[in-house]
Amino acid sequence: MKDWLKNLLKSEKGEAIIGNMAYFYLKFVGLTTRWQVSGVKETYELLDKYGSMIVIGWHGRTLE
Repeated sequence: MKDWLKNLLKSEKGEAIIGNMAYFYLKFVGLTTRWQVSGVKETYELLDKYGSMIVIGWHGRTLE
């Protein structure tokens, strides 16, 4: 990598640029993400029966 780019990335200005880019990317992703909720009734039934549960997810997919 070029020295000027390394220096920029290590500087406060470079950190600010990367931070702002990450912020706007995550904001965009949040605004364009569609949430789908299913199994609410079943979830409450399991909570009533067992009192607690562990929910595991992996990259947007819930393991059932």
